[in-house]
Order: sequence, then structure tokens, then C-alpha cells
Amino acid sequence: MLAAGIDPMTGEFLPEDSVVKRPEVVRALRDGVEALREQQKVQQLEATADETYESEADRRWEPWLPEEEKMLRSEYEKGTTIANIAKKMHRTRNAIRARLKKLGLLE
Repeated sequence: MLAAGIDPMTGEFLPEDSVVKRPEVVRALRDGVEALREQQKVQQLEATADETYESEADRRWEPWLPEEEKMLRSEYEKGTTIANIAKKMHRTRNAIRARLKKLGLLE
């Protein structure tokens, strides 16, 4: 509402000389809203990834194989998100984080 020049508390239009009507402030507000929307999309994708791995071959309780650790290291170093690694490897995000810590790749 602020980016549209409307006071969110009262619903009234703000005066023309209001600081929130400055182009750089309007851009910053819209950028902030867009960043929050993108973050929400990522969180929804991560939640979906955690739900879908259960329907696939479940490796949650299986020991880690050397090939899996190599794949994990490679994916992490490429910048693949933990959620996507978990989905690819059929493990939980917590399992991926724990193994990354054990491998010294994550604090």
C-alpha cells in the first residue's frame, strides 16, 4: 500500500510531498516486496521437496555410500540448494546439512 501512496493504517492517500512518494523510495518498497515474494516461493519449494522425497525411494535411514558423499560434495560446491540436493538424494534437508557438517563443508 505504501508503494501505491496509501497509508496502510488509515487507507487514505498520502500527501504528494510525502517521503514514500519519492521514486527511489517507491522502488525500494517494491523491491522489498518482490524479495519477500521470492523468499516465500523458495520456502514453498523447499517444503514441497521435503514432502515429495517421501514418495520416492526413501534413503533416510540408509548409511551414506562413498558415491553419495561424492555427489553431495559436488552438488553443494556447484551451489545446488540443500532442498534440491535432498530431493535428488532422497534424504531430508536435515540429513544433508548433517552430512555436510560431517564433511567439513558446513558449519
